[in-house]
Amino acid sequence: MGPAPLKAVAPRAIALGGMRGWRGKRFATGGDAVNLVDDADGSLRELMPMQVTLEPSWLEDRPVIVCSYGQDGPMPWRWVRDEFRALDDHRLLGLTFAGSRWSAPLLLTRA
Repeated sequence: MGPAPLKAVAPRAIALGGMRGWRGKRFATGGDAVNLVDDADGSLRELMPMQVTLEPSWLEDRPVIVCSYGQDGPMPWRWVRDEFRALDDHRLLGLTFAGSRWSAPLLLTRA
């Protein structure tokens, strides 16, 4: 599946999981992150905090930045794992795993 179908499918899948209007993630010092979604007044709202760790990738066993919701996270997000690598000082290239069978690419750009 190329970029165009992913741009159509991904927002719908994320919305079905309870994050309609998803715009990205905010990383905090101390090993935490949070999702950013559109709020009704046009601002960004923080939703569904994540734990951030450095772990071996599920794909190739090299170190990656991992964002996960943990066993206490809401369904279906407790089974989601995002893995990121720095492309440069402003972009992270990621792969989102849902369980261990399905993955989708993700690009985060520093605002």
